[in-house]
Amino acid sequence: MTWLDERVAELRQAEGEIPQLYQSILQTDQTLASLRRELNNLPHTSTNEPTLRRQQLCTEISEAIYSRSNLSGRLHHAERAVYVLPELVNRKNHMDPRTFPPEIREMILSLVLVKDDPIKLDDCLYPKNLGLLQTCKQMQREGRAIYYGDNTFEATLEHYSRLRWDFNLSPRPEEPRIQALQKLTIYTGIKTDIPGLILLVKGCISLERLVIIIEDAPEDYEEHWAREVTSLQYERPSKLDLISVEIPSAQADPEAESIRKILLDIL
Repeated sequence: MTWLDERVAELRQAEGEIPQLYQSILQTDQTLASLRRELNNLPHTSTNEPTLRRQQLCTEISEAIYSRSNLSGRLHHAERAVYVLPELVNRKNHMDPRTFPPEIREMILSLVLVKDDPIKLDDCLYPKNLGLLQTCKQMQREGRAIYYGDNTFEATLEHYSRLRWDFNLSPRPEEPRIQALQKLTIYTGIKTDIPGLILLVKGCISLERLVIIIEDAPEDYEEHWAREVTSLQYERPSKLDLISVEIPSAQADPEAESIRKILLDIL
């Protein structure tokens, strides 16, 4: 149920409750008046019967007062809902993003979701604190497509080492994870987990552009990683048509160039 549906249901419920609450308050007032009259008419004697009845009446009066207070609170809430909600519902109807032209929705989502700088890859790949994507499933679907398609994500050693074995897990369709990324930049270091890096790329099944920057050549690559890399059964993402493996001029050396060639051959 959407926010709008919930508010409409709340308004309808309040409209139906108000007459019933007025009737219940009237009946409670009549009961209170009757109990108070009976209490005032009790004789002031020392016999047990009037004294017991007086105690019963005081208890019933207290309960009736409490009940009336509760009914009055509910009536106030219902009347406020009937006063406030119509304006909110009408405003929401006029501002429902589903009624906007597609190009307007795309412009709004791009302004909110597309970042100038690369987004650090971490365990949570979802846009955070964005109520805009919670307005309806259509906005959520279109917003995710823009968020994952138009932003560039950036991964370093701690990211793909920590997430290394998560990529074979099939996420729920409504919660895309690593599979939704389309633009990715990866930085390697001395302790880079090369098999983890390759698994990361394999898991990005929607990837279209990949840039790998070799800041440092991994140590003892041949000794630790070569055999494992050859057994990974890497499958290149079907949409990946741009791969760049770069070595900053300050880091250029034979080992880095060797890693660059190996990565290009594998990827």
